[in-house]
Amino acid sequence: MKKILKPLISVMAIGALSLSINLDSNDVFANDIAKTCKYDSASRVNPDISTMNCLLTETALKYNVPPEIVKAIAEGESGDWRHFNEKGEAIISSDNGIGIMQVTNQAGLDQNKLKSDLLYNIEEGVKILDYMFTERNDLPVINGGKREVLENWYFAIMAYNGIKPENSPTVKATGKRNTEAYQEKILRIMKDNSLVD
Repeated sequence: MKKILKPLISVMAIGALSLSINLDSNDVFANDIAKTCKYDSASRVNPDISTMNCLLTETALKYNVPPEIVKAIAEGESGDWRHFNEKGEAIISSDNGIGIMQVTNQAGLDQNKLKSDLLYNIEEGVKILDYMFTERNDLPVINGGKREVLENWYFAIMAYNGIKPENSPTVKATGKRNTEAYQEKILRIMKDNSLVD
């Protein structure tokens, strides 16, 4: 029994240590971003536009996701880049989307932290978008899937909102382009807000 227990305890200790290191590195990242952007993460108020722009941009860059897309999704999901309401509580949509990135139905995420921690909410939203681009094998790849080409994110943006009939690139009944699909709205936000030409 001792021969089995000793290696098992060692494995558990290493696992706990690596989890601790991973959690610490995420906290360090959040602290670095908060410091860089001059944001008080304990404030529970929406930062000004310049600070929010910094938070969204720096988080996107950490994950090699185009900041223009992240900012457009934040605008499309929350409107006016808002995370907190007037009472200092996270904005929650009718489909239980939480905060600025409207994160929903994600296993393993701290739901309370998604509500109380703006930086955590942004980071988890960016990680979801990155996952849609990098890991989803069921999505079409455009032009070889180069990350720096904004158009290549079309289907990842669609999947961020959900693969559902209303997000189809074409209207089934007519075969015409679906200009009301989620990804089309996000691309319009980028264009209308001069995030890209």
